[in-house]
Amino acid sequence: MQLELPVTLRTSYPNEVPQDQDILDRINLSRNANLVEGFTYRDNHSEEFPHKFSCEININNSNLWTFFKAFLLSFPEEIAVIYHHCDDEPTYSLYKDKFEILNILSVFEIEIVKDGFLELGIIHNTEDYLEEVFIKKGKYIQYWGMDFEKFKNIADSFSIHQIDDLNFIDEYPVTTEPLQIYMPETTVTSEVIKILDKQLLE
Repeated sequence: MQLELPVTLRTSYPNEVPQDQDILDRINLSRNANLVEGFTYRDNHSEEFPHKFSCEININNSNLWTFFKAFLLSFPEEIAVIYHHCDDEPTYSLYKDKFEILNILSVFEIEIVKDGFLELGIIHNTEDYLEEVFIKKGKYIQYWGMDFEKFKNIADSFSIHQIDDLNFIDEYPVTTEPLQIYMPETTVTSEVIKILDKQLLE
C-alpha cells in the first residue's frame, strides 16, 4: 500500500521544476518508487561514532507521532533535542528529562509530523553510546542505535518491517507547501523554532 504522506508534501509536477532532463527523469522514476511503510538497515563499521547500526524508516504520517513517541519513551532518562528549519544549521538543546522534553514537544505534535520545513529529533550521546531518532523534512525517520532487538520490537508493534529496496520521498523532486495553507491554526516554522529555543536552551 502506498505510503501516506502529510498533505504538505508531494512529488513535484513536471511544470513545477526546471526543464532539466535529469530532474524530469527523476519525476518519472517516482511513479514506480517503492514508497511504502518499512525500514532499511545498515551496520556501523566506523569507529567515529559508537552506534551499532542505523535505519531509515517510512511510516504512514498518521502514525508518525506515536512512533516517534514510542522511541522517545524508550531512551535513557536524559535527552537533547535537535531541531532546525531545513535550510538552516541544526540547534542542539541542553539535556533534559525525557518526560519534560515530551511535554514540550507534544504542543507541536502536528507541526513536527506535518511541517515539511521543520526537522526535529532527539539524541542521547556519550563516549560509548549513541541513540538518535530524527524526523527528516520528508517526514520519514533516521535512527541510530545500540540495541537492534529494542528497535525491532518497536517497529514490529507498528507492523514496520525491513525492506531492502525501500525508497524515500526526498530521492525525487519534492514540492513542499506551508502547513498553514491546510491548517491555519498551526504555528509557522520560524515561530516553533523561537519557542523551542526559549524552552530548550535556557
